[in-house]
Amino acid sequence: MAVVYAVMLDYGFNKTSFGRSILGECFVNDLAPVIDLGLIFAPFTYKTLIFIAVTILLIFILPSALRFDCKPEEEVWVEDGIAVVASSS
Repeated sequence: MAVVYAVMLDYGFNKTSFGRSILGECFVNDLAPVIDLGLIFAPFTYKTLIFIAVTILLIFILPSALRFDCKPEEEVWVEDGIAVVASSS
């Protein structure tokens, strides 16, 4: 990931939509070996089971628990890495 990121910065590809998608794919691709190596070399104890159970529980509970009905007063979107704020009034 570090090599891809450095090359993308040097050539300015990180500013294009294509470059950003490549960086995102590299991040996801690098995440799998990290998880695999953690599962292989980390000690597997009852604490690991508790951690996995709590994580799975929170993945299903938090999205609905944190959803609340509020309407933003401003609309924010990103164009070429610059955040643009448009007021509704």
